[in-house]
Amino acid sequence: KRNKTALRILVTLAVVLAITFWVGMNSKEVQAAVIEQPTPINEIFTDPVVADNVKILLGKADVTDEVTQIDLDSITHLSAESAGITTIEGLQYLTNLSELELIDNQVTDLSPLTNLTKITELRLSGNPLKDVSALAGLKNLKRMDLIYTDITDVTPLAGLSNLQVLNLDINQITDITPLADLSNLQFLSFGSTQVSDLTPLTNLSKLTTLNAEDSKVSDISPLASLSNLTEVYLEENQISDVSPLAKLPNVSIVALTNQTIINQPAFYQNKPVVPNVVKGPSGELIAPDTISDNGTYTSPNLTWDLNSYINNVSYTFNQSVTFKNTTAPFSGTVTQPLTEVYTAVFDVDGEQTSLTVGVNELIEEPAAPIKEGYIFDGWYNAKTDGNKWDFGVDKMPASDITLYAKFIENEEPNASSSSNVDPDASNSINVQENGTNDGTNNPNSSGDDKVNIKLPITGDELNVLPIFVGAVLIGIGLVLFRKKRQTK
Repeated sequence: KRNKTALRILVTLAVVLAITFWVGMNSKEVQAAVIEQPTPINEIFTDPVVADNVKILLGKADVTDEVTQIDLDSITHLSAESAGITTIEGLQYLTNLSELELIDNQVTDLSPLTNLTKITELRLSGNPLKDVSALAGLKNLKRMDLIYTDITDVTPLAGLSNLQVLNLDINQITDITPLADLSNLQFLSFGSTQVSDLTPLTNLSKLTTLNAEDSKVSDISPLASLSNLTEVYLEENQISDVSPLAKLPNVSIVALTNQTIINQPAFYQNKPVVPNVVKGPSGELIAPDTISDNGTYTSPNLTWDLNSYINNVSYTFNQSVTFKNTTAPFSGTVTQPLTEVYTAVFDVDGEQTSLTVGVNELIEEPAAPIKEGYIFDGWYNAKTDGNKWDFGVDKMPASDITLYAKFIENEEPNASSSSNVDPDASNSINVQENGTNDGTNNPNSSGDDKVNIKLPITGDELNVLPIFVGAVLIGIGLVLFRKKRQTK
C-alpha cells in the first residue's frame, strides 16, 4: 500500500509540474534583452559608430565608459545616416527605443530588433537588407521606410496592422499580396518595382496616397473603390485605360505620363489592322498623336500599308484628361510586335497539309497518321536521312519547311495477342523447388517443379496497425501477469 501511495503522489507531482511548465512556456511574453551589470559601451555595441552615438546620447566621455540597463532604457531615439554602420548588435538592449533611423548604411542583419516592440518609426532605406523577417513582430510600427534595400519578399510585413506609412521603392518586389490586410495604411509607395497586380489594395480604404510609378501595372481597376485616395502616381507603367480613376471622388493629383503598352504579337501582314486600346476617363478612345511607318487612323482601328516585313508598328498618344478635381497629361506609346511567318507542310506519302507558323515558335504537332501494316515513327525534316522533329523543342526557322511522316513496317502483325498476358506477370517470380528464384529456367528441373509466387504490386504497403495493437495487448498482458504474481 505504501508503495502504491508513493507512486500515486509521484505521478501527480509529475503531471502538475508538466502542466505548470507548459502553461509557463505558452504564456511567456516577448521581452527585450537586458544587461545584468555595468558594461563598457563598446562591449555592448560592437560597431564603433553606433557606440559613439550611444556615448553622445548618454553624455559619456568615452565609449569605454560603463553603462547600466537603466542608462540604456533612457534612449528612445537613435539616428545615424550614411555613417558606414555594418552591424546593429547591441540595439537589442535599447528596450524603450521608439524611433530608429539608419538610412544609407551597410546593415544586413536586423535580428537585434526582433523584440523591440516599442518601435513606432523605422527608417532603414539604403541598406542591403534582403531579409526583413526580423521585423515581423514589431506590431506597434506606424512608419517604415525600406527603399532600396534589396528585398524581394514583403511577407514578414503582413501582420504589421498599425502601419500607416510604408515605403518600398526601388526593390525587386513582384507581389504585394501580404499587404492586403494592412487596413490602417494611409501612404503606400512601391515605385520602381516589378509589381503588376494592384488587386491586394482593394480593401485598403484609408489609403490617401499611392505611388506605383515605374512598375509593371496595366490594370488600375482595383483602385476604383479607394474613395479616400487624393494622390495617385502611376507614370511609367503599362496603363492604357484610366477610366477607373474617374470613380475617385477626392483625387486631386494624378500622374499618368510615359506609359509603355506592348500588345500581344501578331502575324505579319502587308496591311496589318490594330485596334486602338487607349481610353480616357469616360472610356472614350483617345486618338493617336503620331503613327509609325505612315500608318493611318480611322476610329477604332489603325492601319498600315507595308511593303516588306518589319518587326513592329507603333503609335503614341498625348492628351490631357480630366477627373473630378484635377486635369493631368496622359501619354505613352503602344507597340504592336509583328511576327514573321512561314509555312510548315506535313507530308504523308505525298498527301500534304499546311500550317502558318511564326519564326522561332513551336510548331503544333498534328495527329499521328495511320498506315495499315506500319507503325508511325514520327515526323522528319527530310524525305530520307532527315532528323526527327521534336515538337517540344525545335522551333520554326525563317523559311518554309516540310516535315515528312516516317513509317516502319510492322513485323509482328499478331502482336495484339499479347493482350492475353497477365498484367501482373511483371510482378511475379518463378521460384523452383531447388531454391532458385532468379526468374531463369533450371535445365535440371521440369516445368512441373515451378511454383508461381505473386509478389505485392508496386505501391502496396505493410499495414502496421494490427502489429501495433498486438504489441500493446501483449505488453498489457505481461504487466497484469507480473502484478498477479507479485500479489501471490
